[in-house]
Parts: sequence; C-alpha cells; structure tokens
Amino acid sequence: MSATERYAVLRPSDLVSLTVRSTGLQERTGAAGVREWVATGEGRLIIDLEPQHVAESVVGSPSVQGRPAGPTSLHFTVPPGYVIPLTVEGVLAAANKLKLVGTPREQGKASTLELPWRLLLAVEDKARCQHPQRPATSDDGVTAIWHTRILAPSSPAYSAVFPFASLPLETPFADSTPLGEGVKKIAARGYDHPGTPVSVDSLVLSSCGAWFSGSVAYPDLEWTHRVVMGRDVYIRLLQRGVLFPFGNEASTVEVTERKFDPVTGVAALHRTVTLVVTQPVLDYGIEARHEREFPFHRVAIEPVLVTPLDRPAAGSRAHWLTRDGLPVMFTIHASSAGDVVPLHLPLVFAEKGTDVGFLNTLYAGGPREVSKPPPAPRRPLSTGPFRWWCAGGRTRSWRRSSAPSSTSGHSPSQPPGSGAVPPSTPGSPGWR
Repeated sequence: MSATERYAVLRPSDLVSLTVRSTGLQERTGAAGVREWVATGEGRLIIDLEPQHVAESVVGSPSVQGRPAGPTSLHFTVPPGYVIPLTVEGVLAAANKLKLVGTPREQGKASTLELPWRLLLAVEDKARCQHPQRPATSDDGVTAIWHTRILAPSSPAYSAVFPFASLPLETPFADSTPLGEGVKKIAARGYDHPGTPVSVDSLVLSSCGAWFSGSVAYPDLEWTHRVVMGRDVYIRLLQRGVLFPFGNEASTVEVTERKFDPVTGVAALHRTVTLVVTQPVLDYGIEARHEREFPFHRVAIEPVLVTPLDRPAAGSRAHWLTRDGLPVMFTIHASSAGDVVPLHLPLVFAEKGTDVGFLNTLYAGGPREVSKPPPAPRRPLSTGPFRWWCAGGRTRSWRRSSAPSSTSGHSPSQPPGSGAVPPSTPGSPGWR
C-alpha cells in the first residue's frame, strides 16, 4: 500500500524525537516481520524535527517572553528499489545515506529550516546528514544527545543556507526579539539575491534545538547569527543608509548578546544600537546644479560613531536618531568658497530608496516626543536663493557663527520643532 502514514521515531536514551512520513513509497512487511518502506519509483523520505530555535525578549522589553519556532523538515530523495526499515536505526541509517532536497525553495516542497524564529532557510541541493545511528555512550555511562550535522554535497564543510521567506510575525512580541522586523528584511534580501548564500560555520540539528553560526552580506544589509542549543548567543544586523538631509552614507548596527548577570546569574539578551558614519565628508562639487538653493559644496559630520541609540519603531524606513527619546545632536561643518559654517543639528537615518517627499515632511516636523501634540502646519517661506521653514508662527534660519548652538536656534536639551531644511528634492545634492 502507499506509505501515507506518519510514524513517531523515539529513543529516550539519547533523546531521538522525530516524525517520519513519505511520498511515492510503498509500505510492506519485510522478511523479518519488520514494516518497511520501499521505493518503486523515485520517492521521498520526509523527517520532521522538533523546533530548532526559541525566540526570546531582550532586556528592557515590556515583558519577558519566549516563542518556539515551528518544526524543521528534511526532505530526502529515495531512489527506486531503496528499502527503509521502519525502526529507529533503519530511519537514521537512511538519513545518513540519502541526499537532501534543496529545491524548489518553498516550504513543504523541499528541506526547510525555521531558524531563527519565523525565518525560513533552504539548504544546498544534495546536501547530506551525518549522525550516529546508535546511542553514543561513553565508558562512564554518559550518553550524548543525538544530533545531525548538515554538510555540503561533496565536502566536509557545513552546507550553506539560503533565506527565502518569512512567516507572519506575532506583534508586539516580535518587536521585543533581537531581529524583530529584521526577519522580513533578511527574507526579502535572500529572495532578491537567491545566489548569495549564508556562509555557515556550524549547522547541527537536534531534538533540543540547533547549533548554528552563519553570516551573509547583501548590498544594503548584513546579518550574523549564532545559536547554541536553540538559544540565541550573538546577533548582528547592519542596515546601510544615508543621513538626511545631507546624504552622507552611514550604517546602523544592532548587536544583541547573551550576557550573564553576576548578581542574579541569569544569562539574558542585551541589545545595543550604534550608528557608524561611513562617509564623514561628502563633496557635492563646485559646479553642482544645487548651488542656488544650497550654497555649500562640502559637508563634514561629527561624531562618526554614536552609541547607544534608541531602536527605531517597527517597520520604519526612516527615523530620527535619538537616545532616551531625545535627538542626538551632530556637528556639521559646511564649506563654501573657503568659508566653513558650523551647524548643530539632529539628523534622520534613512534606508536607501526611501521616498524623498516623506523625508522632507519628516524632517520639517522635527524630532518630537510621542506625548507631544501634533506639529502646527508648516509653510515654506521663500527668501531669495534659500528656502526656510516655519512652524507655530516662528521662522528658523541658519546663521554663520563660531558657536554651534547659535546656528540651530536650539540647544541639545531643547530639540527643535522645526528647523532650516536644506532642499532635498531628487535632483539636489543631499539625496542620491
């Protein structure tokens, strides 16, 4: 008969806990009276493992919670005539010999790992498993947890993996996890760059969670993740973008690490957000088209490293750079015809490709606390070659001065409601 049944594969001595199923195989009773699956044509053996990851809230979240990932499924190609005894050792022996199915990269149609929580990874096509078929017990009676290594098709190295999709996130819990909305970004970049693998240093699966270490760099995003026995140890997510309104390139880096508290002995996840200005000096050029509205040909920004910062709201492509809810003030040295004008301003970090009209509106509104009322309507004032913005009946402008605080019309303890906004239309220098 067709092998449509699911069977639990359990071995308490080394914590083997699997579910096996198949397609294209026939079930029969072998000569020794053992039930077995046999492939009359090309079939597939499917092994479902327990969740390989547990998502946890970072320190400082409204509540401390955790969520297990969904099951991980390994699909194996079974050639015609191959026989799989339906015993623990028979199934594990088959998984050691058969090749994994890596394509198409679609859940349910090929090997799929949910690692970390809500992120789906594919393995290399024809990757293989390596694991003990019998319990590994030492001379002093200690038995190791059963585990399987996912190896590359033709080398002892670990198989690369490929992010290809994400599952729906549970909010607000997802916002408290190390990656949060970053899961969607990683999945989207992996889908857009299917030939870019995650380089893997460790990929071991077990009934108690995975050991995983990997990293990948996409054009605008970098991701590094280390998991030990299903628990996060280190996560780094780097997002490239620009500082609005001037356009200097920068990156935000979120690093989450598990650290022991020496008092409580609890090892919790701690997150730090850092800004790295990768283009401190931006030259617009003397003959640029923008000179009538923006007279500076060079802008230098200080400081180039700012930490810690507040994490932006979930789903935000652009946000004010703040610390403890207050805007971070940057020193801007704007050069024009040999003169240097110092400015003291807050800046917006924006992912590349963010709508410029949205950024102009965001910057014109200024960095405001959530509890404050909505900003007053703004109207542009044209004063010769410059464009200024006013709000609440007060006009702000740039003035040349040796004191940075006087150029912005505010102090760091009094964030502006609005300020001088250099024109940042698609054709101007502050945005590319």
